[in-house]
Amino acid sequence: MLDLQKQTPVVTNRDEQKTLEQQELTTQEAADLLNVPESYLVKLLEDGDLPFKKVDTQPYIGLEDLMRYKKVRDDKRHKLLDEMMLLNEELGFYDE
Repeated sequence: MLDLQKQTPVVTNRDEQKTLEQQELTTQEAADLLNVPESYLVKLLEDGDLPFKKVDTQPYIGLEDLMRYKKVRDDKRHKLLDEMMLLNEELGFYDE
């Protein structure tokens, strides 16, 4: 189970003996944490953008891997937004 308001994992019964680094999430739990549709997350797995392991037919994503992916994704977004803001300032969109 995930506490989405805090964007932090909550240890469930199946994971209570594991550290946070050892926890594994279902595709739906991982998608919820990234705030993306599950189908998009599955595409990330299929494209090799996010490591996972399969148990029977169900893919599981390591929490540590997911949080690393999220940080890289968020850092890229922030960098692009900063660049866009600088460009807008250079073009005079923020002049008074």
